[in-house]
Amino acid sequence: MLKDVLQKVQKGGPDIDSMAQELGIGRGTLDAVLEMAVREGYLEKASATPCCSGCPLGGMCKTKSSGRGGIRMYALTPDGEKYVKAGK
Repeated sequence: MLKDVLQKVQKGGPDIDSMAQELGIGRGTLDAVLEMAVREGYLEKASATPCCSGCPLGGMCKTKSSGRGGIRMYALTPDGEKYVKAGK
């Protein structure tokens, strides 16, 4: 499952809810896999919240008021890229 999640992130996967649905897992499970991948050094987490103030859609966007702390973005680290290439 980790490889599938990393591949989705590498391809610029959809939002978390859509990704969970595509993978056939629950949102909580996907959140746990993402957090584990960050802890293990396969993913880096970045927040887009500081960018929200300059976004032209800022007034309409629901991410700031969703209670989830804004948009969450992830990127593969070099170790994450190696993991995907190795086909583990």
